[in-house]
Amino acid sequence: MERKLYYPQNGELIILTYANSWVKEIKYVEKSYSSFMGSYVVFCFKLEGEKEKPIRLYHDDEKIIDMIIESAIINNYIDLANYYSRDEFSINEQVPQKHD
Repeated sequence: MERKLYYPQNGELIILTYANSWVKEIKYVEKSYSSFMGSYVVFCFKLEGEKEKPIRLYHDDEKIIDMIIESAIINNYIDLANYYSRDEFSINEQVPQKHD
């Protein structure tokens, strides 16, 4: 499967979140198929051309992947809670705890 890049229609950043528990800004997304995982994947890139450590969203159902991409393109917003039953991405950056 060839890889396809998708940018928001209005050129703004895409907001990626899970039920507003964390927020990441994404410049564009890329759709592909992972033979290793046996599922479709959307790579979310923070800056154009930045290929290091993209956020990866896997799903067995290509229709769900297409809905995620459509939301990114049209709404500039992806709430992963609409597509996944729990926050399994561990994207939220850990804040160091203070020890007394």
